[in-house]
Amino acid sequence: MSEPETRRIVGRTQTKIHRINGEESWQDSVDARRTVQRLPEEWSFTPFSEAKQKEARKEMPLTAVPSEGHGPFN
Repeated sequence: MSEPETRRIVGRTQTKIHRINGEESWQDSVDARRTVQRLPEEWSFTPFSEAKQKEARKEMPLTAVPSEGHGPFN
């Protein structure tokens, strides 16, 4: 498994996580690990396959276009 994408902001390390419907979210690294551990069917450190994303969007469509600072936890 490759290393998750990380960044440093205001002295904190954040990690990008991917939701099954295609959304992405930057979270503090500790929170990102907890989210992926608690909800592995919904969140991952790597993008889900396009087929899984398409299936998930049928049940939980994107309500807004994901963008910097506008994810579910930003």
